[in-house]
Amino acid sequence: MLKKIHIFKAITAAILLTSTPILAQEPMEGPVTGVAIPSGTADTYEDVGKITAFNLKKKVPILREQKQRLLQERESLMNQNKQLSSENQSLMERVVELEQNIAHLDAQLTQMQPKVQAYEEMQVELARQDSLKKAGVPAPDDNRFCAKKHGKLQVDRSYFTDLKSQVISNGWGLQIYSSPSLCDAQEVALQFEASHNYWKTYVKVKEIDGQTMYAVIYGSLKYKEQAQYYCNQFIKKVAKTEGELNAFLVQH
Repeated sequence: MLKKIHIFKAITAAILLTSTPILAQEPMEGPVTGVAIPSGTADTYEDVGKITAFNLKKKVPILREQKQRLLQERESLMNQNKQLSSENQSLMERVVELEQNIAHLDAQLTQMQPKVQAYEEMQVELARQDSLKKAGVPAPDDNRFCAKKHGKLQVDRSYFTDLKSQVISNGWGLQIYSSPSLCDAQEVALQFEASHNYWKTYVKVKEIDGQTMYAVIYGSLKYKEQAQYYCNQFIKKVAKTEGELNAFLVQH
């Protein structure tokens, strides 16, 4: 474009030198397009060309810088894409591994489920038996005489340690032990009777807050005052266990 403008300028100058004044004032045809161009416009076109070339020259480094930045961004995005692709591949492999582990665990759980169920049922049964034991209820397979008599003795009655007969006479005795289990009470009564044989030892059936309790009673004195005196002496001189130290009077 600049070259054409310089050629056009040279031709115009030559014509102006050889033409008459009248021709110099007439419009002349352009050397390329044939369009009439007013005289005196060559400098204007040259200036426009210079401005255009200058502007383009200024834009070149800007465009190159933009191009370089875009190339860097593209390179960065490509690297990120590679990294994400690698991470995605690793995640997919991890997912497959986890799925295999889950399947393996499911198989183990399926295999263990009957054992777990049996264990849970056993725990429930043990808890039930423990609750019954705390309540003094003997086990179903307990064939002892005391177990068979549990819950069948008359409330507010005293029995001899063999649990086979009741005490007929009324009297006052010292309660040294109490349990919801008849067998436990009988065992304590027999042990106490073996070392304390001055008086008889009995098992009395009591009901406290709706629960049947079996108390070990030592002695059967006719008068309460006499029994209270002996109770005090027993606590001071004879008692050893917690129940004996906390002994109190009970009427047969």
